[in-house]
Amino acid sequence: MKKLYIATINILLCTFILLIQLSLVYKNRLDPFERKGVLKNIEYLTSDEFEGRLCGNEGNYLAQEFIENSFIKSNIKKLNSSYLQDFNVKAPILVEGEPYLKVYDKNNKLVSSYKYGVDFKEAFINFRVNHITFDNTNEFKVLPTIMKGTSSSNNSVVFLSSPVDSFNFRSSFIEDTPCDLYVVVAPNLIKELETYLNKGYKIDCFIPYEVKEKVVNNVTGIIKGKNPFLPPLVLTAHFDHMGKGLSGEIYRGALDNASGASFLLELSSFLASLPQPSRDIIIVSLNAEEFGLLGSKNFAKENKDLLKNATVINFDMIGSDKDIPLTFMAGEDTCFHSDLLDRLCEICNEKNITNIIENKDSSDHASFIKEGFDAITINDGDVTRIHTPEDKIEYISPTAIDRSFSVVWSEIFDSAYSSSGLFLLDSKVLILLILSALICLILKLRS
Repeated sequence: MKKLYIATINILLCTFILLIQLSLVYKNRLDPFERKGVLKNIEYLTSDEFEGRLCGNEGNYLAQEFIENSFIKSNIKKLNSSYLQDFNVKAPILVEGEPYLKVYDKNNKLVSSYKYGVDFKEAFINFRVNHITFDNTNEFKVLPTIMKGTSSSNNSVVFLSSPVDSFNFRSSFIEDTPCDLYVVVAPNLIKELETYLNKGYKIDCFIPYEVKEKVVNNVTGIIKGKNPFLPPLVLTAHFDHMGKGLSGEIYRGALDNASGASFLLELSSFLASLPQPSRDIIIVSLNAEEFGLLGSKNFAKENKDLLKNATVINFDMIGSDKDIPLTFMAGEDTCFHSDLLDRLCEICNEKNITNIIENKDSSDHASFIKEGFDAITINDGDVTRIHTPEDKIEYISPTAIDRSFSVVWSEIFDSAYSSSGLFLLDSKVLILLILSALICLILKLRS
């Protein structure tokens, strides 16, 4: 009987010592999620060096390189043969020359030369042509806030009247628009230009951008799970933004979407430091969202078999919670039922977090939904400064970062970590294990 007692004590002691060692190993590896890590990366990605991260431009490639190096540092493995998944886009590239909008009379004498940034500015929607001239011998249409002109070579320009005397807003670039060039003009300038056209005068406009074919990249990685037969969890955020204006102003895109990209980096570093999850977790930092969700469209389509039955959580604009509920953005097709959305709403109810649901295709979740995946964007729907130079880090709310993490970690834990031994990371559990081992040791010595 005594031998059985001693054997039991020895088994328990060895078990407790092993669990203590595992706990210490896990704790030593742990890279906890911290808001200051998110804020640090937002500050870096919105710095002058990246020049607004416009897709196809140098600052965007620098951001891509930074994200790839962050994956490597966090020990996130390559999803395929490379961290980079390339695809082609048509991107606006700055060329030589100064922008101008001028009016000439019938004798080709200059009548009016408008001031860039005061009277007119590129809308940034498209630059299939960057120089256009037309007069009343060409087709033109005028509405109260819009003028469309067509040149003799059948190129078209749209002048859009700005509702206020501000040209801060810069539109997303959309390559396949019906017209070739879009220009924002000051209030009442449409009427003035119409008057000149009716006199037979010529309008001459130049914006120094050209559309060029570029090879750009998504940055992809994976945290391998224990069971390769379980469908993966996919976490995404886009890192591109709107670049640098012709007057030197930088569209830093702190909320949209250095915040989501930085949140994803901090979250993935934290997840990679945990014990192995039950399923694969795929991390994708997406590009060309501002060009019409091109990065996510490409990734979802090319990896459809790999992602079979996957759940996708996208982060877009994480960092504003002043009187703003947490937004879950589902697709426009309300017939598609999302189990993920149900779970996220339930988590918010449990945590007393105010949330709303929007059915929009205006972020990267839409690309995954269209390929048949259950996808939701988590979003702080503050649009007061986005796509303007005022979208800066000083307006990012640290508590909004905490709010999003609280919700998404609950979902990730239930999906991928509920049986992974995370209890060993709890300091109270470690203390209990040490006390239990000491009791076993005392009992062994007394026996």
